[in-house]
Amino acid sequence: IITVLLYDNGKCATLQRVANTSEADPKTDEWVNINLPAGPYYNDEPVFVVNVGDCLSELTGGTLRSTLHRVMPQTCKKDDSDAARSCLALFVGLEPSASLTLPHSGEHMTYEEWRRGRIARATAVLKS
Repeated sequence: IITVLLYDNGKCATLQRVANTSEADPKTDEWVNINLPAGPYYNDEPVFVVNVGDCLSELTGGTLRSTLHRVMPQTCKKDDSDAARSCLALFVGLEPSASLTLPHSGEHMTYEEWRRGRIARATAVLKS
C-alpha cells in the first residue's frame, strides 16, 4: 500500500524516479533525481518520504499515483565524516485476507490475490 522511507541528505545515495511516469519502463526510461525539500529544518536532517504503492493507487482509481523509483549510490568523499548513508524503509501492506474492490473494474479479490497478480505482471515485464 505505501512505503515510508527515512532518507538522509543524499551525500552517498540519491532517490530517483522514472522521468516519464505515464508509461514507466525501467529498462528504457530516463531516471531523474528527486529533489527533497530544502529549508532550515531539512538541511542536515533525514526526511520521511512516503511513496504510494500500486495497490493504493488502484484502490483510489489513480487519484493517488504510484511512482516507479529506486535508490542509487553516489561516490562519497572518504574524508567526508557525515557522508554515511542513513536509510530505513518500511513497507506497509494489508492483511493477506483483506477484501478489495477495484474501482475501475469492480473486481473483488483479497489483498493476497492482488499481490500475486501484481508480482506476475512485474515478472512478465522483466522477462520481456
